[in-house]
Amino acid sequence: MGQNPIEPVPWQLPQSRSGGAVMQGAPGSSWLSPARIRSSMRAKLIVFGAGASILALSIVAIVSFIITKDAISDSVINGLAAIATTQHQQIDSMFDHYTDDLDGVASDTQVRQSLRHLIATDDHIDRFVLNQILTDRATVGEMGEAFDVHDLDGQILASSEPGHVGKSTYDPTEEGFVIEIGATEGNASSSDIRLSVPIAFDGRTIGYATLHHDSSDLVQIVTRYIGRRDTGETLVVAHDSNGELRFITPLRFNDNGDFYRPIDTTDSDRLEVRSMSAVSRVETNLFDYRGKQVFGVHHYIESGGIGLVVKIDEAEALSRLDGLGRGLVLTILLVSLVIGSVAIFVARHLIDPISQLTLAADRFSKGDLDARVGVVSTDEIGTLGHAFNSMAGSIKSANTDLESRVQDRTADLQRSNQDLEQFAYVASHDLQEPLRMVSSYTQLLSKRYTGKLDEDADEFIGFAVDGAKRMQALINDLLTYSRAGRTDGRYIEHDTREIVEEAVVNLGTRIENSDAELRIGDLPKLVADRQQLVSIFQNLLSNSIKYRSPARNPIVEMSSERIDGAWRFSIKDNGIGIDPAFSDRIFTIFQRLHGRDEYQGTGIGLAVVKKIIERTGGSIRVESEPGEGSTFIFTVVDRQSDDDEIDLNERTNFRAAS
Repeated sequence: MGQNPIEPVPWQLPQSRSGGAVMQGAPGSSWLSPARIRSSMRAKLIVFGAGASILALSIVAIVSFIITKDAISDSVINGLAAIATTQHQQIDSMFDHYTDDLDGVASDTQVRQSLRHLIATDDHIDRFVLNQILTDRATVGEMGEAFDVHDLDGQILASSEPGHVGKSTYDPTEEGFVIEIGATEGNASSSDIRLSVPIAFDGRTIGYATLHHDSSDLVQIVTRYIGRRDTGETLVVAHDSNGELRFITPLRFNDNGDFYRPIDTTDSDRLEVRSMSAVSRVETNLFDYRGKQVFGVHHYIESGGIGLVVKIDEAEALSRLDGLGRGLVLTILLVSLVIGSVAIFVARHLIDPISQLTLAADRFSKGDLDARVGVVSTDEIGTLGHAFNSMAGSIKSANTDLESRVQDRTADLQRSNQDLEQFAYVASHDLQEPLRMVSSYTQLLSKRYTGKLDEDADEFIGFAVDGAKRMQALINDLLTYSRAGRTDGRYIEHDTREIVEEAVVNLGTRIENSDAELRIGDLPKLVADRQQLVSIFQNLLSNSIKYRSPARNPIVEMSSERIDGAWRFSIKDNGIGIDPAFSDRIFTIFQRLHGRDEYQGTGIGLAVVKKIIERTGGSIRVESEPGEGSTFIFTVVDRQSDDDEIDLNERTNFRAAS
């Protein structure tokens, strides 16, 4: 009630250091780049919507296309199969008719008697009678039929064609239908059909009757192209007298003269070759004499030894799919466009406000307490924007009050530090002066009167002298501890090995007297305060030598390893060790685990080390087993320059990692 209302501030993109707006996503990336898609809900929505629609429609289109193609293929093949079956039946009927006509000649009683008498007497009257009978048969039969009568040697004795008498151009004993393919190119009528049957008298063969017919009837059957569309065609093939496979009917498309050329029977992908396999079958993905891929049905007509092929070009058969494919592609594009438009609309009215709120929250989290969301809607997102602006205003107000308190606390802390510094000054000057006087006089009393008074007096004087010395040591150590971690020098790069060597020089006498062996591994270069590093290594080395085992010479091993943003050092000794229960106590100021008669000192060294290390952002711990030695492990932050500052969170992280 008492607060002023917070005015919404129009939202703006955060500015980069160069003054430009910082967009969400990878710098310089397009809105469809992988980085942009990962970081932008708008891009994800658009890409997902368009991709899902295209994928779904593509699947539907592919399935529809396949189903339609199969349906069209089945329809075309069924039509071809029906034509092939009809033509097969017509050709069988034609052959049956030829067989009936020739059987009528061979079974005619007058023909058999005249042939028997002619063979026995060579009477020209018998030949005349036979010629007349055959001519009459040819006249009443199908146009184009011709009949011959042969003797057992194959000589033509009589014929409906007078020019055939006396000739013998073929073997009449070859019974059944024979297709004769003329060798004269360009003459389609040179393909003839011949049928031969024996003439019997009294149970024995006395000659042969043959029928000749040109291929006109066969051509008439297979060249009816009505309803076959542009590329539909029927082919008939047979083997010639040389065993070569040839066409015996004209071709609809004969630009290359294939009608007269032998068919390559090694090409098993040609329908004409497949048709002679004595198997009726539907074939796809085969080729015809033009090299065109076709749909085809082939039948082998055993009575005539011929192959029948009914085919159509696959491209024409499936031509209706072209329109279907174009329609499906257009549908996919239109639907994708609609979905993409819907996705853009949703992104603009849903994702953009969320992005604005996210960027404002990001700016606010980075310290820009004036960041606000430009609220323009009254829906849930608008309510969230109002809540964010209200929260931001409250936090800014609280932050202002907190900063004021921090400044006051900082001033108090500075005054407290000044008081501590003043105390350190008093401890180092004002307190030490009377302490030195007390110590001097007690030592003087001890020197003059020891042995001259009673034993109690000598003991009291000893207590006074020892107490004065201990008090002076405690004050000096307290002053040292208060100054630990403070530095007036600059942070520059130092070779840690040189730091260790300086500490070794400072402890030279103690190291020599204890016969200590130092094993120093690879040590890094790092940016730090030199005097602080010397103090750390000197105190830890001194501690390892001081608490050595009386049963063996001290051995101190030193090593280092790189961790995230810092160096971890290890100082291992073979001394008396520390009970793990006291691993934390040893770093407390003036805390001792042994009596003064065993080990001298006030217990300040490890406390000073811990204070220096923690002041610089590191941490220290000890791993030890009584009687086996101790390993002190500590981290030192690797500063990059003199101006770097390690904040409290970073120091805490290093301590946790250690």
